[in-house]
Amino acid sequence: MDSLSQTASDSSLAETAAASPADLQPALDPPFTHHELPTAATANGKPSFLSRALSCVSSWYWPANAHQAHAAEQALLSLIPPSPLYRTRSGFIDVAADSGPNANHQHALINTLIIEPTTPPANPQPPIVFLHGYGAGLALWYRTLPEIAAQLIPHGSTLYAIDWLGMARSGRVPFPIGSSLPPTSPETSTASHDPKRPHGVAEAEDYFLSSLDRWRARITAAASGSPDADGKVILVGHSLGGYLAANYALRHPDKVAQLILVSPVGVPARPAENPSVARPLPAHWAAIRSAAHKLWAGGYTPFSVMRGVGPLGPSLMGWYTSRRFAATITDEKEQGLVRDYLFHANNAGMAAGEYALGALLDFGAWARDPLAPRLKGLWSGLEKVKTRFVYGTVDWMNWEHAGRVLVGEKVGQDAASVHLVEGAGHQVFLDNPSGFADVVVDCVKNAREPTVSRVEVEQMVQVLAASSTGSEESVRRNVR
Repeated sequence: MDSLSQTASDSSLAETAAASPADLQPALDPPFTHHELPTAATANGKPSFLSRALSCVSSWYWPANAHQAHAAEQALLSLIPPSPLYRTRSGFIDVAADSGPNANHQHALINTLIIEPTTPPANPQPPIVFLHGYGAGLALWYRTLPEIAAQLIPHGSTLYAIDWLGMARSGRVPFPIGSSLPPTSPETSTASHDPKRPHGVAEAEDYFLSSLDRWRARITAAASGSPDADGKVILVGHSLGGYLAANYALRHPDKVAQLILVSPVGVPARPAENPSVARPLPAHWAAIRSAAHKLWAGGYTPFSVMRGVGPLGPSLMGWYTSRRFAATITDEKEQGLVRDYLFHANNAGMAAGEYALGALLDFGAWARDPLAPRLKGLWSGLEKVKTRFVYGTVDWMNWEHAGRVLVGEKVGQDAASVHLVEGAGHQVFLDNPSGFADVVVDCVKNAREPTVSRVEVEQMVQVLAASSTGSEESVRRNVR
């Protein structure tokens, strides 16, 4: 695909991704600094029989590597149709820090996809940056980016999607903290102003957010043509990416033109347990839950488990994708591309950013330092950040969590609002890509009324307050 002009020069990868001959020796245009991640130098001469044998055994036991991850990404991105309105390119941007434990680290590179106007816009708009969630990557936006680009490129927008540092195909810079973390302390879980934040949270956030800030500075400078430019961006963050995007906006409100949080994790605090209404689990489920809790506390991640099953890993990922996307990705070939991408992109390198799961979230996906009491900083400071919450109508992440914040902080609809995408679950942009695109486009253009009115949000909060034992699903039915 000639729109993917900033790819690796390896010919086998180019063939796998159906790249054109022009892709084999691409020019390195700004803002990119690298075509591919650096690899260890190979020894001179032919490999020994023993090294070849060990390589074969290793490839059989663990069928994932950087070459396959690149090919899987390019195969999925090849589904983005060409357009006279825009060109698409991808590459790596150096975000190494000048100081600190990972200063000038050779793998501090962020994998970046750019969809930009073929003709320089007369009135450039702030770059729109798509930030994936846990266990995903930039290529998973493939279903919705074309529709967003078709509507926003003519208005001067440029779209970017990245892999977080330490995740997918970005550089696997060592994670700054140990993988084993203590459970959340009630005394510190919601006190963002308290210097005694839960152990590891600040370090984990900084791993992602400092590199994101250096990346933002590079791409806005390149877009303006001035090395001193330091422009704003629009952040679209999904799930864990939403949590991190919100924290970035709290740190750098002067660098965020708008914040679109797509089914963000980490908004509410863990609710207090009420033993009198809790139903005991059957013995076998209680044992499974206890084992899962211990694995989580011990720093194990879903990908630790996948690596542990060796050659069964692809089948395990295939089992997940065939069930999760059976209703939304009905084409078997496309579903296979998603399966291959999720497997190879997440498992090809050493474990790094995946440890964020235990560092930022407690067991059950409750934030160790929830966003709810901190989000008011987006709307109360000198630099206010317009915020849009986007959820699917069948999303397991409930929009009510955002609603409680908006009502509790008495936030006006211009400052923050809730929008729902019909028929979509947690993977909103995959489940209903057109509906999601429409919401994002309208939010960027400030042309969309909230799906959930402020009156409905207030009713929901009242019902929740009056229904201490009712489920949130029953609350939904009462509100709607």
